Amino acid sequence: MKQSNNGFSLVEVLVFLTIISLVFIVGATVATVSIKNSISAENKILATRYAEELKEWLKGQKEADWQTFTAKDTSVTRSGTQYCFSNEPVSAWPLSAGPCQQTDVVTGTIFQRQTTLTFDNIRNQVDAAITVSWSEAGNSFSVPINTIFAPFE
Repeated sequence: MKQSNNGFSLVEVLVFLTIISLVFIVGATVATVSIKNSISAENKILATRYAEELKEWLKGQKEADWQTFTAKDTSVTRSGTQYCFSNEPVSAWPLSAGPCQQTDVVTGTIFQRQTTLTFDNIRNQVDAAITVSWSEAGNSFSVPINTIFAPFE
């Protein structure tokens, strides 16, 4: 009498489980990397929005009163004065000039938003270097925007 062996051997089951496990590990890795990239892209978009918002606010300040705007560069050497804007939306000048501290983040976010204003009295223009920076996963990122403001633009 001949015995029929219709089942799978232990080796076949182990090989199948190993292959399925590898497929799931690769799938989880791809999903994790995709989520991290998506979060990084979202943060870059938000940082760009915060930088553009500050640029537009500065433009409004320039148009409201050019003399007051140019006086915001209080540096003696005209090397530029830094301002940290942590309010959202931007509605007023910071109470004091100076670079952002670690705790100076835009309200409810992970972003630091600052600008350096440099008045060039020869060209009668203000150079504005706007930077929005943040940290994620142990890395530092920033979105810089440089623009020039003149009394008649």
